[in-house]
Amino acid sequence: MGLRVRMAIAIALLFALLFAALMFLYVLLTLAGVITGQLVLIVPVAIAVVIVFLQWAVGPYILKWVYKIRWVDLDSELPMLAPFIRKVCEENKVKVPRVGVIDDGNPNAFVFGHTRNHANLVITRGVFTYCNQEEQVAVVGHEIGHIVHNDFVVMTIISVIPLIFYALYIGGRVMSRAASRSRGRSSGQAALIALAIAAISFVVYFLSQLVVLLVSRYRESWADDFSGRTTKRPSLLASALVKIAYGLIYENRGAGVESKGARRYENALMFSSARGSRSFVAATAGPTGEVQPDLVKRAMAWDLWNPWAKLVQLQSSHPLPAYRIKALGKLSNELGERPYVDFDLVKPELYIDDFLKDLAAKHAWWIFGLLTLAFGFFYMRSLIFLPVALIIASGLALAYFALYHYPTRFKPGTVADLIADPKAGPVKGKPVILEGTIIGRGTPGLVWSEDLKLQDATGLLYLDYNQVLRVINFLVGLFGTQQLVGQPVRATGWYRRYSIPYLDVYKLEFMQRTKTTYNMMVRLIISGIFLALGAVWLIAWL
Repeated sequence: MGLRVRMAIAIALLFALLFAALMFLYVLLTLAGVITGQLVLIVPVAIAVVIVFLQWAVGPYILKWVYKIRWVDLDSELPMLAPFIRKVCEENKVKVPRVGVIDDGNPNAFVFGHTRNHANLVITRGVFTYCNQEEQVAVVGHEIGHIVHNDFVVMTIISVIPLIFYALYIGGRVMSRAASRSRGRSSGQAALIALAIAAISFVVYFLSQLVVLLVSRYRESWADDFSGRTTKRPSLLASALVKIAYGLIYENRGAGVESKGARRYENALMFSSARGSRSFVAATAGPTGEVQPDLVKRAMAWDLWNPWAKLVQLQSSHPLPAYRIKALGKLSNELGERPYVDFDLVKPELYIDDFLKDLAAKHAWWIFGLLTLAFGFFYMRSLIFLPVALIIASGLALAYFALYHYPTRFKPGTVADLIADPKAGPVKGKPVILEGTIIGRGTPGLVWSEDLKLQDATGLLYLDYNQVLRVINFLVGLFGTQQLVGQPVRATGWYRRYSIPYLDVYKLEFMQRTKTTYNMMVRLIISGIFLALGAVWLIAWL
């Protein structure tokens, strides 16, 4: 299990469980009539505030207990960082943090504590492996920026806001149920008011979560700026970002396509987000793992231009790497330094047309269904026609989505060229044939992981092997995947990209054998069944 996930489980999940337990007890007491009146709304809000306070007060001690942190003497064990840390802390009038090292190959760093003068700075062994001494200083400068800006306190305080509105949402639902069971003229009105409180609170809860993530991204950018101005070499932090992006994926070998739900374990104060970093792996994961700034520039185009990237960033605690590298490049120009990557590519088009086509295909069933309802009501003026029309519309929607989602003109390509494609999205796949070597499972150490990682001469890419039934995936992972590791393969499939780039596998050819997935075929067969049923019903109805 990676460092990022362990940290999140240690803090967020623990207090989420405590919050859920207290809210469950609150609901029971409310239904039993122990909590009544205005307390129905006050109590859950108080619970939310207490939980966040406990997270701030107790969280640092839990981290120290969970991690195997080796606290070090700066002068004797980190002599290359000690002068910089002491100098920056003195200039910004903060107490030198306690510094620890974790023996973890995943390169990352983070800070935690109660206040800026009671802080801990932790660096993993991977940072020393993948970054040179100057880049290590830049990474530490970023983390000291978090300390100087008191970010762990700020993020704790603002995180209480979504929790309060979620508590109000629960309280409003409980109050509505209680009012609906009571008798009297005002009970119905009270139930409606309570439902309105619940609905508004849920909307504000959702929006406030996005705002918290936005604030987190601003704090990350501020810490980047602090490091760049402190070291006077923003390019060092930019190159460290790319090297750490490579290290996070190469060491951990990924966590499967889309991390199988692990994306909710983002941590706001980690130096780099593994989820966002995956997009840059192909630009840096050459045969020897060397960093290639020219390829990084090409890879940045998707983050900066594609509308899907905007949606990815909305859900992330960190800015996408391209935005961080571009901002550091601008700062380099301001300070008279040559940028690590000078992003001077010109956006050739808006890309909004492909984005809208993707949305239409993704929601084809609703579009076809609504058009069918409108046709039935306003043209046919008959409800009898609607069931058969909806069946036909479902068949057409499934067929349209399958043909759009799985185009079939496969052409040879390379990983680096795919990553550099700014038009890629999660819906319409790009049909491609890749040749390379399987270097590991999608989830290392998981014996039933069917996903893989392919490396060609230009980069590294995830292969999502996904059959129609999950039980087939399980059996393939358990009995067939390991034999592929280390083997040269020819992978045919559809390149897609959302939070990570990956190949949706159609065929894997290896050792004169072929593994094939049947998702496209099954979708077309189901759509054909719907169309046939609809046609038979329509003929009988006419």
